[in-house]
Amino acid sequence: MSASRLADSPTRPYPAAVPARTEEMTVPPFRAHFKEVEIAICELLAEAERGVLATLRGDGSPSASFMSFAADGLTVYCPTAVHARKCQDLQRDPRVAYTLARLPGQGASGRLELRMVQMSGRAVLVDDPDEVDYALAVCARQFRWLASGSKRAGFERDAREGRVVFFKVHPVQALWNDNRDSAAWRVLVNFSPDGQVTGVMPYGPRPA
Repeated sequence: MSASRLADSPTRPYPAAVPARTEEMTVPPFRAHFKEVEIAICELLAEAERGVLATLRGDGSPSASFMSFAADGLTVYCPTAVHARKCQDLQRDPRVAYTLARLPGQGASGRLELRMVQMSGRAVLVDDPDEVDYALAVCARQFRWLASGSKRAGFERDAREGRVVFFKVHPVQALWNDNRDSAAWRVLVNFSPDGQVTGVMPYGPRPA
């Protein structure tokens, strides 16, 4: 696995916003070309650093953890201490969900800049040494706190000696919220087994 993959993430400008909703609309404006949504999600995953990961305990109850995420396209790497409870949860049951958001700094007045993804996926423990090195490179690109040479050296040492492990989360389905299109613009995004976007649907209540 080559670190040259780091340059593969989309960098094209975000497409023009669709028209704002009218009072007669019951669902958000719908973007027919799912590639635009895919690019927007990749951009957010590459910008955000901290979010919430939900796992399942042994008794089936949910558990939420605030943690770091490093994006490789639509896949994310989640580093965690090997003794953490979420590490045990993920090895027992790979079903996960996470939320990442870019929140406006102006509070309510900046709400039309909100972007958020709520992703369900499947987590896989990274146990190949080459992929551990690749995950470290992805983290170094995204995590601002790794800019310090001493912190980066300690993080890399902990990962290579097994005190920190990585889980790679493959996307299954996402709720994408982009207020730059209009307030509460939301769509459901489906992914193929290899992590590619296969379709985008308007968001609405689940069928009865």
